[in-house]
This record gives sequence, structure tokens and C-alpha cells, in this order.
Amino acid sequence: MNRHSLIASSLLACASLALPACTVDRDTSPYAGQPDPDRPNVNPRIITSTPDLMIALGFDEPIVVSDSGNLRVAVPTRSLGDDRYLLDYRFVFYDDRGMEVEPVMGWRMFSLEPREQRRVEAQALDARARDWRLQIKWANR
Repeated sequence: MNRHSLIASSLLACASLALPACTVDRDTSPYAGQPDPDRPNVNPRIITSTPDLMIALGFDEPIVVSDSGNLRVAVPTRSLGDDRYLLDYRFVFYDDRGMEVEPVMGWRMFSLEPREQRRVEAQALDARARDWRLQIKWANR
């Protein structure tokens, strides 16, 4: 084996070992909201738009009632940081088949002062709503 063949085969071997390290993480699942540290129940219905928002907020047990046949949901949400947060939220409601119930709620803005807890809430406009999802994102980003 000549010198050039040895170098070429060595480079090829090194490149084949490095290929598995070049894989791209294609996880597109939403960032789930973390529970309030004082109430550690994870709720997959609460979705935040970014990882930094996920760790900036804590969520208490949702309050779900059926008023006049329409589903009403309130989620106590607390700032875990020392900054004032401007946030947008919306609830998406689903029927018993898992289909989105229209009309879909528009985004609403609210603010949280440092360490403050507030309830974000909404009522489904259609009596077919049986389930829900809360989506929260930064208002100013």
C-alpha cells in the first residue's frame, strides 16, 4: 500500500466515525409548561413557545367547569423570575373526537409582575368543547 492510499483510507475511516456525531436533532414537539415548584403536577395541555418561557413560569392545577353547557378553564400561572413578563395566551378547545372547535380564540395579552400569580382563563363558545389546550408565548418577541 503506498503512502497516498494509506492517508486516503485513514481519512475515510475517520470521516465514517464522525458521521454519527453530525446528526441533526429534529425534535419539533412543543415545549411543555413546567409545573409550579410548589405544585409539581405536569399538565401536557399547557404549552409554551420557547424553552426560556417554560422555565420562567409555573402552573398550578387548572380549574375546569362547565357553565351553561360550555367548557370554562382557568389556569393559575405564576412568574418564577424577578422581571415583569408581557405574555400572550390563548385556549384551543377540542370536541370529543379531538377535533378543534371553532371559532378559535385569538391571542390575549397579560402581564405578570415578579413572583406574581394570575389566572388565565377562557370559556368555549361552542357546547361541543370537551377538552382544551393552553398556549403561551412572549408578547414582545
